[in-house]
Amino acid sequence: MSDKSEMCGILNNYFGSVFINESNLGDLPQLSQVFESKELDKIALDCEIVKSKLKQLKPDKAPGIDGIPTQLLIGTSDIYLLSRL
Repeated sequence: MSDKSEMCGILNNYFGSVFINESNLGDLPQLSQVFESKELDKIALDCEIVKSKLKQLKPDKAPGIDGIPTQLLIGTSDIYLLSRL
């Protein structure tokens, strides 16, 4: 198969068969308040724990909503720790 149009058609048919049609779900409810209790006002973070968690990230994962690549977080975890001393 070398025809690009044919390849696109095959991919379209495949993805169309594995995804669910969600148009019949209607409108999703709007969340007005995520937490119904008190606000988190005191959070204690230990630099070693933060560094350990950063080192455990999988380097091949896509960036999160903040757009920061995991490789950058992993590679700079030692710098973060040093800056906190």
